[in-house]
Amino acid sequence: MGEWFNLVNQRLESLLRSSFFDTFSKEHSNLDRIRHVVSSTPVDSFIEYIKKHQSGVKNSTEAVEFRRRGNEHFVKKSLQKAIKFYDLSILNSELDTQRENLALSYGNRAACMSEMEKFNEALMDIQNAMLFEYPEDLLPKLLMRALVCHKALGQSAEGLKVVEKLAKLNIDSSKVQEIEQFLVEFEAVLQSKQNGEPKGSKKVELLDSSHQHVASMSAALDVRWTEEKGRHVVTLQPVKRGSVLFMERPFAAVLLPEFLPDYCSNCFTKLQSFIPCNRCTHVRYCSLRCRDKGESYHRYECSFLPLLHDIGVAHLSHRIIAKTSFKQLMTLRESSLAENPCFGLNEPYLSDYLGVFHLLPHDDKMNPRDLFHYSMSAMLLLICFKMVDYFPDSNLEQFSEDELFVGSLLLRHIQQLICNAHAISTVQLEDSSSETVMEENEVRLATAIYPAASLMNHACTPNIFPVFDGDTLIVKAQSDLKENEEVFNNYGPRAPPMPFLQRQKVLKEQYFFKCACAVCEVEQAAKSESKKMSDALTGNYKRALRKLNEEQYADALVHLNSCLSSLHIEQVDDLTVAEIQDATARCHANLGDFEKASQVLQDAVLVVERLYGEESVELGRELFKLAGVQLNAGNLDGALESSRRAQSILLFYLPPSDESMKELATMKNVLEQLAKSR
Repeated sequence: MGEWFNLVNQRLESLLRSSFFDTFSKEHSNLDRIRHVVSSTPVDSFIEYIKKHQSGVKNSTEAVEFRRRGNEHFVKKSLQKAIKFYDLSILNSELDTQRENLALSYGNRAACMSEMEKFNEALMDIQNAMLFEYPEDLLPKLLMRALVCHKALGQSAEGLKVVEKLAKLNIDSSKVQEIEQFLVEFEAVLQSKQNGEPKGSKKVELLDSSHQHVASMSAALDVRWTEEKGRHVVTLQPVKRGSVLFMERPFAAVLLPEFLPDYCSNCFTKLQSFIPCNRCTHVRYCSLRCRDKGESYHRYECSFLPLLHDIGVAHLSHRIIAKTSFKQLMTLRESSLAENPCFGLNEPYLSDYLGVFHLLPHDDKMNPRDLFHYSMSAMLLLICFKMVDYFPDSNLEQFSEDELFVGSLLLRHIQQLICNAHAISTVQLEDSSSETVMEENEVRLATAIYPAASLMNHACTPNIFPVFDGDTLIVKAQSDLKENEEVFNNYGPRAPPMPFLQRQKVLKEQYFFKCACAVCEVEQAAKSESKKMSDALTGNYKRALRKLNEEQYADALVHLNSCLSSLHIEQVDDLTVAEIQDATARCHANLGDFEKASQVLQDAVLVVERLYGEESVELGRELFKLAGVQLNAGNLDGALESSRRAQSILLFYLPPSDESMKELATMKNVLEQLAKSR
């Protein structure tokens, strides 16, 4: 729990036996809840808390010093440390007064990237160095570095453009011959290309164009409303597996703090180089375009970003209001901000503020203690907005009716996000300690609100699958759907792996409903639960995982082999079997015994296929892992077959631009070339 949560908890405990909390518990509107908290809590304490957590101010003196220290590490060939200091120099540089320092830091960072053979990253740094007016007398050296990168990447056309730029500069005579050699090589490569540039990937489009009211949803779907289900989504026609049903950018999204150094804070693409925020040292963007878009809302959170990270999903509530001007809110207040549970059935439902506003807050089902926490967080956010001049002519010590209204909206959005916040995830590839096995981990990158996709109801076995391209959510049909069939998303509790009673508990506590999806009805009727491991098997498995995490693979294998032996006696669920087999294969691979690792993983593939299905993403990922192990074991035919099968499955779930798909495509291409040469 964060510092803010503990602070509010202390305040709550002191009020529980007072008339204040009794009165607060009886409030029925968010405006009255905000009024109640504002009237009883000293504003000064909030202001003091916010100021205490302000950080990230640029330091122009340190910017120069960081570049100097980066240069020292570059000379010593400590390239990673050099990059770290060049990053700090870029983040701390004042964009208006330190453009040369910025440009030099980018140029030096490019030198590091080029030395590390990260040529794409180096070219992005060179581009940014020129953007910030790199010194003219040093420009030939920078462009020569660009030539080296373009040659390494086989980018002949781009290389020729750099040669043209160099021709217009005063070049040292000793470099002329080198440039001419580049020119000859680039022209030769261009002439040898017979098939032209590779075709771009097929454009992703909604099935049957856009719905007449819900622009981000396919016209093959419709939104319906019933007393029992509320708004929900159904098909208007038969839908084939793989059809794109939703394609939506979030109205607002927040990158998780641990990913700030590596991803664009506006579009969430992986950074190669970066453009810093105009004012703080926290945030990075992939381009000037993203920076300009991001700064339109980030300016309201710039100085207290760590504080917003500490208050969890409430940060996204702040972002929703920051993306909507005060003037817009006042206009909407006068015209259309009346709650309508059927909104979107007969009027435009866009991924805009109104789309967010009309999501249900479920405040009538929430615990008063939780409502107090959310109200305190909303007040904190409201004061943050007052401190950065979101409101015209705001007085920090007093709250106008308009400001209290915005506070009630902040509270409403916190309530909505408890049920409607959507994780943006990405697959990260990590080398195991043996550096021969790739571990694939799906991680939550950001939290977002997708108003249109939020119209789908939950099922523990959904019939759609979400794919992310940056921050764009692409929802595909996971199976063939019949006409008038409801389209189900999954809110988190999924079968498998989560047992029936646990799913029901989570859905009731967080989403306020009892799930009656098809799989829950079957499990309820059978009154069955997943078979659990015995205490002995559980103990062995836990000890094995501990040894595995400590990289003591031989010791881990002792416990895992005991677990595998027990599986012949005990009847445990398939998920447990697959987990034990997967851990065993990892141990064998890290000990260099890829043959045994391959044998165990082949058994795991069969279990995963039985558990999740022959076209499941889980099976695709297990096959990808098996292909890597088979390749290391020298089983080229097996590795090729596994990689082909993995690719055919995973292309349905992941875009070709995904890092794991690129890795898989490279592996398959290498194996196909080896097969041809035999």
